[in-house]
Amino acid sequence: MCGIFAAFNIRGDYSRVRAIIVKMLKRIIHRGPDSTGITSYSENDKNVHHFICHQRLAIVDQSTSGDQPFFSDDGNICGVGNGEIYNHLKVIYILLIHLFSIK
Repeated sequence: MCGIFAAFNIRGDYSRVRAIIVKMLKRIIHRGPDSTGITSYSENDKNVHHFICHQRLAIVDQSTSGDQPFFSDDGNICGVGNGEIYNHLKVIYILLIHLFSIK
């Protein structure tokens, strides 16, 4: 299965923390060698950074459309998932009924 983790930095040294996060991702590459994803953001205080990280193990969908983290269309929501959704066709059908767009 994929490897995921989140980190929170309040010290403000973005580049040093990002280097540590890259090392952490390398430590879990065995969980998902197919792609690596990192996103980071800061809110009002530019010295506080949030990181969401993902190592992907592609099984069914090996295209890059399954790379993570995922983002909403407006970019305000970010998420990661761990595990294969075996009933994905049924889930897509239900989402389409409720007018969600599927990419």
